[in-house]
Amino acid sequence: MLVHLAVGLTVLLYSETPFALAEFDASTCGHTKGCYIPKPGLGFSYRVVSDSYIDIELSAEVDSSNRFIAVTFGSGTVSPPSVECSTVDGKAPTIHIPNNVETGHLRIPNESTFRQQYFSNVSTSFSNGTLYCRARLLVKGQNDPNFLTYDPSAEYTVKITEGPIQGGERVAEQSFTSSPLALDASTPKPKPKYKLDVVTRRKLIKAHAILQVLAWFFFVPTAFVFARFLK
Repeated sequence: MLVHLAVGLTVLLYSETPFALAEFDASTCGHTKGCYIPKPGLGFSYRVVSDSYIDIELSAEVDSSNRFIAVTFGSGTVSPPSVECSTVDGKAPTIHIPNNVETGHLRIPNESTFRQQYFSNVSTSFSNGTLYCRARLLVKGQNDPNFLTYDPSAEYTVKITEGPIQGGERVAEQSFTSSPLALDASTPKPKPKYKLDVVTRRKLIKAHAILQVLAWFFFVPTAFVFARFLK
């Protein structure tokens, strides 16, 4: 069970503030934050600040406005609400708790007040085909006992859903679910995997071929010399 938001530097931080430079930085995954990136261009990150707060990021490459990306934390038999980052009709993106009960409404009643209870340090952007939201979540559930409460000893599955918003309804185009994981990444840092790029591989293949040719030039004459003097 899990996640909501609150904490703040000032009251101004309770509202989504478009931030042109806000973007998903995958280079810090496994170091300063945990990440779930099921495919290129779609990512979610999390960093446990304390037992009460978790910093999250949602990022998706989209081809137009009217799109959403949502993340849901699952633990045991509980199916908690999701946290959604979306942009509608070209407006600035928002991060919020979507209304999953009444399909005719994308937003829950009194959303602004509700958001202030759970979200803080919010930054959002929609530029160059990338939808991005970042926020700090309150995960103690004291504001709503039915909402998620973070348990440091539990493992959670992360489910990411993305798709268009059509006719006032979300259309889940793709969905990905992680294996169970601990969110308080006090786990060892993953060892980096080194993979050669295409140009480097081609250079190594050429070098290998050249060395083979040089080897033939050396060993063939040597063989003739030995054959001549040892017969």
